[in-house]
Amino acid sequence: METLPRELATSIVSVPVQAIGELTGLDTAGSATVRTEFGEFPARKAASCLLEPRTGDRVLVCGPTLESAWIIAVLERREPGPTRLAFEGDAELAVTGGSLSLRAEQALGLESDTLRLRAREGVALIDCCHWIGRECTALVGRLRLTGNLLETFVDRLTRFAKESLRSVEGMDQVRSGVVDYQAEQTMSLRGRELLATAEELVKVDGGQIHLG
Repeated sequence: METLPRELATSIVSVPVQAIGELTGLDTAGSATVRTEFGEFPARKAASCLLEPRTGDRVLVCGPTLESAWIIAVLERREPGPTRLAFEGDAELAVTGGSLSLRAEQALGLESDTLRLRAREGVALIDCCHWIGRECTALVGRLRLTGNLLETFVDRLTRFAKESLRSVEGMDQVRSGVVDYQAEQTMSLRGRELLATAEELVKVDGGQIHLG
């Protein structure tokens, strides 16, 4: 490490310092080492310096003394790489009386253990959407789906409703290994023509059977 001459160190160690230097070392605790015209000395990242510095960056250092210096800002990157804004503890980004927009030309990612979204009204415009999850629970007052094609592939489908209405303009087909319809009161099948075809057996059982 470059050391200061004793006379120079004695004269500037207790005076305010403001200099531009190169970040030569940085540990996980936030302590750094900066090389300036005054020599190489330790410094800490200021709370206002949101851009996380990296080794080799040109930084602005200020402080009451060399022993209490702070990295105020990152002026220039030595090597290209991802830019990271770092906060310690809880953080809040607030906009009063205006709007906030987040834009990215390539990708925008959100990662957290818990994600909460709250708004009076929401609009999402996505050309292609893929959702992968273990479980999804939705509670809505009214749900409407409009589209050209709806495909559902599941191992088991269960639905419970007080009333159900389905209207199909064209053909409605059901293909299954076994079909079981059960009504507690009345089951009605109506049509201009009704066809029932079986390869082996047709059985009609009831207390009374009326044909014609």
